[in-house]
Amino acid sequence: MLSIRKQAGDYRMAVSSKGGTVSEFHWGDKEIFYPQQIVSGKLRGGNPVCCPYFGKLDEFPDLPFHGWFREEELNLEVQENNGAYNITCPLVLLKRDDCFKYAYATLNHILSVSGLFTSLSISEYFSLSPSPVNPGFHPYFPTLGEECQIVFGCETIVQIKKGEQGEFPARLFPYPPHGIIHIHNTNGIITMRLSGDFSPDSSVIIWSDRVEEYICVEPVFGKIGEYAELGKNGLSKKIELCVAFVFAPR
Repeated sequence: MLSIRKQAGDYRMAVSSKGGTVSEFHWGDKEIFYPQQIVSGKLRGGNPVCCPYFGKLDEFPDLPFHGWFREEELNLEVQENNGAYNITCPLVLLKRDDCFKYAYATLNHILSVSGLFTSLSISEYFSLSPSPVNPGFHPYFPTLGEECQIVFGCETIVQIKKGEQGEFPARLFPYPPHGIIHIHNTNGIITMRLSGDFSPDSSVIIWSDRVEEYICVEPVFGKIGEYAELGKNGLSKKIELCVAFVFAPR
């Protein structure tokens, strides 16, 4: 497993070749993502990419939870342009069985002095076997044992209190106004901006099994448990999901 570390201005990140995950993301000495590590015997942290689908697909119970992209050992390509870095996992064949025979994924992370921009595209090159897809992102944000708020528009939809511990059971929320989500903690404000093929039909899941350490705010292309078939019923043969992360320190 390879890890590539880059810095642009005050932003620093590490990208793992396992799943192309951004395993660490910092602004100076402040954590933006909860750093990837083993917590109670489970891998937590960073921003794993759930591809070709998020969670389980109701009609495909034998396929693994959250797909398999995040578990794959991937090739990382790095380009630098005027102090910005583009780390790419190009054209990863998603073949696992016949229904993904012709599906490919490309993952890009662009780090600049403005923040982090991540894009995931899934393409199908033939229509002989439409691929069921419903990808999403799985970022962990630190709560630091203090008060933490998740804000959609002007509304606080989740509030973790100082000293609170334990679980925040998974809850499904509608698409945020203008695709913008704010995560407030004692380090500052993290802004997630969703774009590409995210839409009002997309889902956002929020959960934690250790609210004293982290909270997950997870945007998904469609409805949980359902899927789209690329190239079928007028759907494009390509889905591209984009999310930008910008940090304002306190």
